[in-house]
Amino acid sequence: MKEVAVFASRKNTGACCVSALVKRGYKVRAISRSGELSEDQRGNESIVPMVGDVTKPETLQSCVEGAAAVIFAAASTAGWRIPTGRMDTPPHVDYQGCINVAEACVRHDVPQFIVISSACVTRSMFSSIPYLLLNTMLGRVMYWKRRGEIESQAVIEKNPNCSWTIIRPGGLQNTDAKEPKDISLETGDTKSAMIPRANVGEIAAAAVDNPNAKNIAFECIGVPSGVASYAELFETLQKK
Repeated sequence: MKEVAVFASRKNTGACCVSALVKRGYKVRAISRSGELSEDQRGNESIVPMVGDVTKPETLQSCVEGAAAVIFAAASTAGWRIPTGRMDTPPHVDYQGCINVAEACVRHDVPQFIVISSACVTRSMFSSIPYLLLNTMLGRVMYWKRRGEIESQAVIEKNPNCSWTIIRPGGLQNTDAKEPKDISLETGDTKSAMIPRANVGEIAAAAVDNPNAKNIAFECIGVPSGVASYAELFETLQKK
C-alpha cells in the first residue's frame, strides 16, 4: 500500500485530503505539530499520526522518507499581528515552511510534492480585488504563497526523481463535495470562483501519481465542466 504524507492534516483542507486519500486506498501519514488525529480520523488503521512542524526542518525527515507523495496543506494563521517570535505567519508557513518541506522531499527522493496554494496568487493588487483584499487583511499572504510556490518548485526541480504539483483553489466552502462534472480545472490564474474544500481534497488525492498532474500549476473552481471524472479533468489541463 502506497503511503502519502499530508501536512496540516487535522482540519480544513488537510483533513479533506486525508479522507479522500483513504477512499482511494492509500495509507496516510497525518502530520501535525501535535501529532494528534481529529475525532473523525481516530480508529482508522489507514491513518497514522506523526509529529511534524513545517517551520522546523529537523522534524520533517521521517515524515516524508519513503512516501509516494507529500501534500503541503499548511496555511498560516489569518490576520496582521504585531511582530513577535510567533511562527504561524505567512513568511514562516506559506513561504519558508513550503520550502522546508520541498527540501525534505528532494533529500529523500519523494516522487511528487503537491502544494495547495490559492487562486489569484500571480495577480497584483492593481488587477485583482480578491488579491487586494486577502493580501491586505491576511498579512500579505498571497505574496508569500506565491513566493513559496516559486522557490519550492525550484527546489524540487533540482532532483530529477521528484515532481511538483501546485493546486490553486478558489474561495473555499465548508460544504459537501460536488460531482467532478461540476468542477473545472484551469491554467493561467485568470479565473476564480468558490469551491468546496472536500473537492480540493479529492483533487489533491486524484493528482497523486497522475502523470497529467505533474509539473503543472492549475486552478480549481466550482464551475461546471461537464467532465465525468478527475482523471479526465487532468487530461484537459494538457490541452490548455
